Order: sequence, then C-alpha cells, then structure tokens
Amino acid sequence: MKMFFDTVIIGGGPAGCACGITLRKQNVGCCIIDKACFPRNKTCGGLVTAKTFELINALFGNDTETVSGLFCNSVSEAALYQKTKKLVQADFSEEVRFVERASFDNALIHRFLRLGGVLFENEQKYKVDHVQRQIFLSENRVICYKNIVYADGAFSSAHRKFNAGIERNTDSCCGKSSRRFSTLSYGKGSSGSSAACCGKSSRRSQKACCENYVRQIRNGKSTQTDAPEDMAFCVETFLPGDAFDLNEIRLHFGYAENGYVWVFPYGDSICVGAGGSYLKKVDFKEVLKGFLEDEGISTEGLVFKGAFCPNGSLVSQKFLPDNMLLIGDAAGFADPISGEGLYFGMLSGIAAAKALRRRNPRKAYLKMVKPVCQLIQDGQRLQQFFYRPRIQRRFVQGATGNRLFVKYYFDNQVSHYYYGYRRMLQLYLDYKKLKERNQKLKEISC
Repeated sequence: MKMFFDTVIIGGGPAGCACGITLRKQNVGCCIIDKACFPRNKTCGGLVTAKTFELINALFGNDTETVSGLFCNSVSEAALYQKTKKLVQADFSEEVRFVERASFDNALIHRFLRLGGVLFENEQKYKVDHVQRQIFLSENRVICYKNIVYADGAFSSAHRKFNAGIERNTDSCCGKSSRRFSTLSYGKGSSGSSAACCGKSSRRSQKACCENYVRQIRNGKSTQTDAPEDMAFCVETFLPGDAFDLNEIRLHFGYAENGYVWVFPYGDSICVGAGGSYLKKVDFKEVLKGFLEDEGISTEGLVFKGAFCPNGSLVSQKFLPDNMLLIGDAAGFADPISGEGLYFGMLSGIAAAKALRRRNPRKAYLKMVKPVCQLIQDGQRLQQFFYRPRIQRRFVQGATGNRLFVKYYFDNQVSHYYYGYRRMLQLYLDYKKLKERNQKLKEISC
C-alpha cells in the first residue's frame, strides 16, 4: 500500500508535533512516524516558562480551556540553595508552569490529528530510502514524500545515516584543542575526529553506549559507561507530594560540579532530579541519592530514570540533503545553562514548517534558527565559565539574600531571552541601574 505526503516527520514529541500542527494549519499534507505508542512517558522536568507558554497558546489556537488543562502546577517563586543552605528566595513576574510529559505529548498529538494529520505509531523498524524518498513501514506500507523532518531526539537516526562526528574548535590563544563549543558535522565536510563514545567515530556506537547506561539507571545499577562528552545527562525520580513543603521551584547547587539538583511541584507528587554535563566521574544517580539523604528522605523503593540530552553541541545541517531538516534535540537545540528543551523544540518545529513553504527550505530554516544557534553557543561558553570553583564561590556570595537580582534574571533571561547569554554583562549593568533607582525612590519615600 503506497501513500504520498508532502512532508514526513520522524518523531512525535513537542518538536515534531509543533512542526506537524503548523503544517496542517497551512493545509500541507503531512504525517508523523513514532516508534512508541501514545501516551508514552519521557524523562523531563516538564518546566514551561512564559516564552514556551506563548508557543503552546499559538499551537492550540489560543484555546484557553484546552491549554489550561495541560498544566499540573504553576508557581511564581524560585529558591536557590548551596547544597541544603538556602541562599535566596525570590518571586518573578510571570508564572512558571509544569506539564506531565505523557499527557502533554498526547494532547499535542491529538491536536495534530484533529487538524487532519496522520500518525503512524509503534513503528520501531521503519526504513528510510533517502534517494528514492520512500519510507517502508510495517504491514507492507510505503510512504512517498517530498520533504522529511527529523525530530527523533538527541541520537537521531539521521545522525547514524549520515555518520555524524564531533568537530572541535581550536583555541588560538594557547594552541590547544578546546571545547569552547562543538558542532556535530555530517558527510564529507566533517572534521573526521573521533566521537567521544567508546573511542569510535560512529554515532551508532554512541547511541548503543548511552542506551546501555540509561538501562543501568532504570534497573537500579549505576556503573558508569563510556558516553559522549558533549552531551548532558539527567536522572529523576518522583516523591509523594508531602515529601517537601513546596510552593516554589528549588535549585540546589554544589552537589554536582557541572550541574544542579532541581525540585519541582508535579501535580500530586514532586519531581526531583539531578543533571548537568556528562562526565564519567560524575554519577548523577548517586548525586541525587546524596541530596535525598541530606534531606532525610529514604531512597529505598524509588524508581530512577535517566536520559541524555543536548548540551550546546549543535548539529551542522550544511551537508544534509536539501529536502531534510533537523529540529529539537535532533538538531542539538537545548539551553546549556538551564537545560530547557521544550521551548527550542517547539520553536524549531514551527520554524521548519514555515521554511518548508519556501523555495529553498534548508536555507530559509537555517536563517530562521541562526539566533537560536548563537544563543546556545554563547550559553555553552558561559556554562564552562560558570561552573569553575572560583566562579561558583562568587556566585554563592553574590546570590545570598539578593532577591532583586534573582527576580531580574528570571524575568529577563529565564521567562524570556531578552538579553541572551552574550549580553550577560549588560543584564548585570541594567540590574545595577534598577537597584540604584529603587534605592533613590526608597530614600525619597522615607
């Protein structure tokens, strides 16, 4: 049985659904292929910032009733800790919301289907012929397509098909290889350097090592394994709602040298996780267990789940076929500082859908996401600077009791990227001006 679609989307997460929904609004024939059946669970803190909320509203056509039902919690305060020592608690102007990923992804899929999209789920062994532009599914079904969009995660099948390798920049100041930022490249234009997984250059071997490590976490083992250096890793578990007296999001620094522990309200339960840049010497499951023990919470019987995600290493799409685009985690789109991925997934999905209506889709898409790429690269540079021990000590000193700065940062850099990571100095200078103005107003009122 042969079917034709203008666009095929591989992966039915937020990125793939955002692309599909936008295409269907333009009356473009498209389908989504996913290896799982919906609803399915994903390892994700589920945090939705104000900028992400705006995208969700747009995808659901400003249907306030449906949108409001997507969220399991909302808070308007954040507390920062150095291990168990509270540094500061501050409110922010716009609420932070939380979604349960299984129901959220399922709602997006149903929105796509209601608009006339087609879903092929539980397709674990599909094959793509990029030359003939055909996809072979189960039950002898064949899909012919014009364009293909990959939204199938950090270890996308497109990476394996086109032999992604890790390309490192060189620091001209010291003449040494430096991970100031990395780019995954394809085909003849790649650097040929070996990937950081098992000493091999194959992206397939990277995925095998990472899947093995995730299985170890799920099965109660925490033995470290080889995995890509340019990835982030997170582990999470869920606690009863009365485990913490929680009316805010909590971020605990100091447990992992290159990351943090989070505590989020999650409906009737609490989501607790640890994450950061993946290093063999850092066992995030043990990090999370250490935090829970410090809080007096027993880890016996808890189920831990882990996942790899992008960490600032962008995937070069320069050498891909003209009719192929990568979005979301498959493109390396995630915030290296906060770990936020939902925003970038949906934003890149919407951009891809708009670009596919242009004469040269790949060129149009790369132009649209250029500011996103710049922000992520800047964030990766800042991340490597921020987690230095000396900077962490200064951060603890500066953040302690400084409610105004935490509020200003959340309002202008977390809720919205008004500054971006390249203009962090300007953010600080503007904050100082605001502080001085508030001080003068206080003096006048007294």
